[in-house]
Amino acid sequence: MRAPARSTSRDARPAGRRAAPPAGDSAGNRAAARFREAGLAEPFASDRPCGVTSSTPAHLYVIALGSNRRGRHGAPEAELRAALAAIGGVVRASPIIATAPLGPSRRRFANAAALIESDEMPPELLVRLKAVERVFGRRRGRRWDSRVIDLDIILWSGGAWASPGLIVPHPQFRRRDFVLRPLNAIVPGWRDPVTGRTIRQLAAQT
Repeated sequence: MRAPARSTSRDARPAGRRAAPPAGDSAGNRAAARFREAGLAEPFASDRPCGVTSSTPAHLYVIALGSNRRGRHGAPEAELRAALAAIGGVVRASPIIATAPLGPSRRRFANAAALIESDEMPPELLVRLKAVERVFGRRRGRRWDSRVIDLDIILWSGGAWASPGLIVPHPQFRRRDFVLRPLNAIVPGWRDPVTGRTIRQLAAQT
């Protein structure tokens, strides 16, 4: 009885091994595609997305972070870093800047911004951000009063959103230097879906 012929096909692969992904189908390329879909006017060749997985999240968000009071993690700068870790999905984060106090608060603020990816819709992400604020000890009080952490959705790759308690883009971000400066450090080419201007252009006007 003749033994079965052994395959000599070059396409034969050992059982249990996966085929290599198609050329160009990398996490970095998928992230770059989402940058373009978000309306970014330029690529960020130096970006190395953190925590990007093979299941491509549906949305990109730009989040503003602020703190001017010590919390369980330490100084305001430490609170911002801890908040980024708690939010997760961070693709890129700005440097932390110090800004002047506003309103009744006399403490200087630490401000930053982050580009994050998530499969949540804007209201769902807002609920999660508010939960992070509560865990960090945020208590609602007077506007501009001292706070351990403040987290706001500024921009969304889906464009504009309006629902009770949430408007995206954030209605006040265009006139706030402490928001635009960190945004300009990470997404200068992102276009505001309302005005059509890039973050770089908006920052130059403040």
